[in-house]
Amino acid sequence: ALDRIQVGASRVTNLTIWFIVESVLVLAICILLVFYLFFRPIRALADGMKQFETGDFHVKMPEGRRDEIGLINRQFNEMTTNINTLITENYVNELSKKDIQMRLMQNQINEHFLYNTLDSIHWLTRRCDETAIGDMIRALANFYRVSLSSGRDIVSAEKIKGMIADYMLIQGVRLGDSLRYRLDFDEGCREISLPKSVFIPLIENAIVHGVNGRRDGLVHISLERTDRGVKFTVRDNGDGVSPARMAEIRASLTSDEINTEDCFALRNVSEQLKLYSENKDGLHITSSEEDGTIVWFEISQPKGGPGDDEREED
Repeated sequence: ALDRIQVGASRVTNLTIWFIVESVLVLAICILLVFYLFFRPIRALADGMKQFETGDFHVKMPEGRRDEIGLINRQFNEMTTNINTLITENYVNELSKKDIQMRLMQNQINEHFLYNTLDSIHWLTRRCDETAIGDMIRALANFYRVSLSSGRDIVSAEKIKGMIADYMLIQGVRLGDSLRYRLDFDEGCREISLPKSVFIPLIENAIVHGVNGRRDGLVHISLERTDRGVKFTVRDNGDGVSPARMAEIRASLTSDEINTEDCFALRNVSEQLKLYSENKDGLHITSSEEDGTIVWFEISQPKGGPGDDEREED
């Protein structure tokens, strides 16, 4: 009987030992699984966040998992991609604005010199009683007077109308009967303040690329009130633009490249409109090889108001 008791006790002891060993092994396996499946991915995510905090917006987490951790990794990657895209776009926009400002500044320096010279020539022709020549030079001087506007970018629509009329007078003398134009400005727009530099490039484009060389060239220029604000339109009866070239122009207007010379004037105007107005559409262009070209833009909420402290230059 004692031997049986000893044998039973030994079996119980062995079973207990095996149970403890198996429990320890199971616990160790569970700890390893928790470490590899949860702790290590969470630690990697924390390291990625620290790397992101240092300014590295290209950090990415693995997206292979289909559980909650995989979802968090995918959302983290999406966040870093979006932030990196926004930073890049902002950087490109700042470079583009700097480039436009530098070119406009250089143009303004040239304009000051030309205006002063033309004004002097105008008075010399008056002394010699050369009225026709004096009128043309005076028109050019007036054009640059408004174009300079004491360094202001925003002037009244009435001044812009005068600037356009002087510009078209000069172009009419230069091109003769081959250029006809029509200027329609809504009287309700007279006191509205608008950016002065977005109008002439579109008119010049219509003359140079639209009606130049035609015997019956016609450029129709209009500014009108709309429910959204004001709308400026330039129409020409030229040969129009082919669909292939129109696709290139539209691609250039929407391109993120800064140092492209293609359609620079149109790109410049479009970017200025987006900066100036709450309407982010920029320029609109339609054309056919039979009906000429129409270029227009709409300013939904013009900034500034009547007056704007517009002092005349001496």
